[in-house]
Amino acid sequence: MAKIHKPKPKLSKAALTTLQKQLSTLLERQKQLMKRKNELENEIYKYETEYLESGQGYPLTNTLDFYLGQRHEKKKYVVQAKDRIFSTLLPRIYR
Repeated sequence: MAKIHKPKPKLSKAALTTLQKQLSTLLERQKQLMKRKNELENEIYKYETEYLESGQGYPLTNTLDFYLGQRHEKKKYVVQAKDRIFSTLLPRIYR
């Protein structure tokens, strides 16, 4: 069976240069967005950890009772993966 060859459309040098510039611009933009996404993931992880440590791992209502109660001792709460809500979607930033 004979193969049918379709001629490839040829691009002018100017069109090719324009496409290369667009591609490099888009790749740079993608790199910037990925960097920003990683920064946001790290911030979410950090803030969630701070919240869970300050609230002793309890929901907000229990945390309020904790602060209003007479207990003044504060133990360092070790945050566990099951306590997390937001960073469970961000496994690559677990430490």
